[in-house]
Amino acid sequence: LLQIFPVLRGVAALDVAARLDRARDPGAAEIDQRSLAFAALADLLAAVAARRPVVLMLDDIHWADADSLALLGELFAGAGAPPVLLVATARVSDDGVIAARNAMRVAVEVIQLGGLARDEAEALVRATSPDADAARLANDAGGHPMFLTELARRSETSGLLNLRLDDALWQRIGELDAGARALLEVVTLGAAALPLGVVSAAAGLAADDVARDLGALRAARLVRIIGGRDHDSDDGSVRAARGFASLVEPYHDRVRETVAARVPAERRQSIHRAIVSSLEAAGGGVEVLTYHLAQAGEGARAGALAEVAAQHALDALAFDRAAEWMRITLELGELTPDRRRALIAERADVLARAGRTAEAADAFLSAAEGESIDAARELRRRAAEQLLIGGHLARGRELAIELANEIDLSLPGSTASAITRLIWYQTRLRFSRLRWPHRSPEEVTERNRIRIDVSWSLATGLSMVDSTRGACSAMRLPLLAMPAGDPTRIARAMCAAAVAASGMGRRRLAERLRDATHRSAAESDDPSAAPYAAFADVAYLFYLINDWQGAAAACERAASLLPDRRSHTFEGDIIEQHHVWSLSILGELKELRRRVPVTIRSAQRIGNRFVEVSHRTFFAILHLLVDRPDEALADLRDALAGWHTEGIGDDVTNPFFFALKNRTLIALYQRNPDSDPTLDADWARARASLLYQIPMIRLECTQFAAQLEVGRASLARARGDAAGCKRYLAKARRWIARTRIGLQAGTHLADLVAASAALVAGDLDDAAARFTALVEVLGAGGQRALAAACRWRLAAIIGGSAGDAHRAEADRFFADEGVLRPDRLVDGLLPGWV
Repeated sequence: LLQIFPVLRGVAALDVAARLDRARDPGAAEIDQRSLAFAALADLLAAVAARRPVVLMLDDIHWADADSLALLGELFAGAGAPPVLLVATARVSDDGVIAARNAMRVAVEVIQLGGLARDEAEALVRATSPDADAARLANDAGGHPMFLTELARRSETSGLLNLRLDDALWQRIGELDAGARALLEVVTLGAAALPLGVVSAAAGLAADDVARDLGALRAARLVRIIGGRDHDSDDGSVRAARGFASLVEPYHDRVRETVAARVPAERRQSIHRAIVSSLEAAGGGVEVLTYHLAQAGEGARAGALAEVAAQHALDALAFDRAAEWMRITLELGELTPDRRRALIAERADVLARAGRTAEAADAFLSAAEGESIDAARELRRRAAEQLLIGGHLARGRELAIELANEIDLSLPGSTASAITRLIWYQTRLRFSRLRWPHRSPEEVTERNRIRIDVSWSLATGLSMVDSTRGACSAMRLPLLAMPAGDPTRIARAMCAAAVAASGMGRRRLAERLRDATHRSAAESDDPSAAPYAAFADVAYLFYLINDWQGAAAACERAASLLPDRRSHTFEGDIIEQHHVWSLSILGELKELRRRVPVTIRSAQRIGNRFVEVSHRTFFAILHLLVDRPDEALADLRDALAGWHTEGIGDDVTNPFFFALKNRTLIALYQRNPDSDPTLDADWARARASLLYQIPMIRLECTQFAAQLEVGRASLARARGDAAGCKRYLAKARRWIARTRIGLQAGTHLADLVAASAALVAGDLDDAAARFTALVEVLGAGGQRALAAACRWRLAAIIGGSAGDAHRAEADRFFADEGVLRPDRLVDGLLPGWV
């Protein structure tokens, strides 16, 4: 906590406790400090709130940086947020207001603080100066009472009835004595509130003069003091001047703007130099010193300090701020060509840790210019990886193919070639002993290292959009990594291949690759190898065993093993994605409503299109929980509109498939399966795609095709079309037969659709028996939403006290999870309304 908020070291008990904690746990610095610090701040606020009401006031939140907004999001997300009242002020016209509101992740009440109403403002002007142009002055002052009276009085005393606000303020400032004016100039050029001691020293004023001049400025409402004690009492200025911890800032931004605009450039630089001297003497922070050095024209010193500020930001885990300070260093610093390239590469890595994939890629490419061939290839590889995992597909794939061709690692050109290679790599792995020599990473040749790492980038980047070529790269990875002998790279390679094998339903091969991942991770001294073993377990449990509770627990374990959880990484993103997928199948709707919007907003903020689009297309159901199907469809269309797949192969990518599932769910939710005229054609496209070769995808394709037919049968029955109802049910049963593909989930899905079909067909005994069995098996597997939907259907079939009990249990679940229209959600999950 004190690392991120050093100001809290002023609380002696916290400082002592921090030192004791470090003494007890010297390894604490190696774990997820950022998450721990955010949680610690929440605990601290909650502890104070347990004793007395707490109001947290944040002024000018539109100036908050991305890291501060991320903190607010972490602090106030979910039911565990500390019970405090947060009040924040922001300029309405500023884009920062939108960012700040989005960061809160909870309902925010917006109170518009405007000026006086137009008629009231004009009345105030006329009461102050009857001859003034009340309408014009009211418009210029924006309804601000202080500015209105200032304009009116100045117009009257000067005889200039068309006086503007800035002119009126400047006239009054011109009437100040030299000392007060010098003090005001320092304050307004400070950019932020400055310590009173720094202001007085920079203005060259004695303590007694400061007290007098500060009092005059406060009385004229040109400056204000914050942070001092009793500063609103009659002698507050004197108390502040005598050493109370006080900061001084302009009374209003219009005062700052008016003065700053009229200070000559030479005088402005002189004031900034004086502020630098005062800050250095007072031990000021490097961030504010850097700003004033730059404004003073001392770019070299500012650049050097900006580099120090960047390190401070990294120490505080503020990656966005660190990247910005590095940019300033590059802009102002006097750097050798080698140091400049190195700093560009460091900044690219920081941007990658912040999750800003496109910006990181551009920085990596910039750092590659002028480097040796091998070093440039590594930087270009990282650029391609960032583009691909961030969803910037065309650029990423083009760069990746270019690199692969350079190192004789070409991708298959056609779909047939991709399938052939995939079979060949699978066959080699199936007959391989999966053994390897033991070598340190330093012993891996540069050529082998770049071939392994480029193949990894291709496997990760293409896995979710061009599944066959991604699987090709994944299956080739162990064949490249094993001869090299680096256990960390082998663990990564085995994990990628294990995930691909699990997804394709190759159970025996997946088991062997998972075992090899665990062995290689155990051989590695690098802590980054451990999460790969855990994620191999996730893929096995998710895709092959269909143990959703086990998969969710494995995801938590994999996330806990990430060596740098404070950074955005592909590994972290993919673990989180499988976690929320598992939670979705388990029906943890409330938890999804907490987590998914946070992830989407974060991805939008940093520009990670892949995470944003995949979550928006997968979780349209969250709109249905609050009965907004039209909003769900609009969000799906908007998400896919920015997802361009030209040139990457098959255009039936995961986001397309996710959106197709949700479009079907929405149509069933609305009890109108034919409301989307392209559904059947798009499902045909999905079944003709390479994605269909993945067993889980094939299973869901048949499930939704069957559900659509059951929904149509329900409509036909409602219209009295018995023949149509029978025809649709026959189609549904043919699809049901195709869901039994050897996966446990297939059996459950087949039974769910068969139960709905029996209900529509009027075979209530069969429907009741199936729904009763499903309540038990789904409940045992933790699939709470589907189990509740089955209870809802069962209650309507059997009636009586038993039916009432099932309905009450379902109602409790839906109410606890915040579902507004359980009846319609059940229609979407289990079509077959009668």
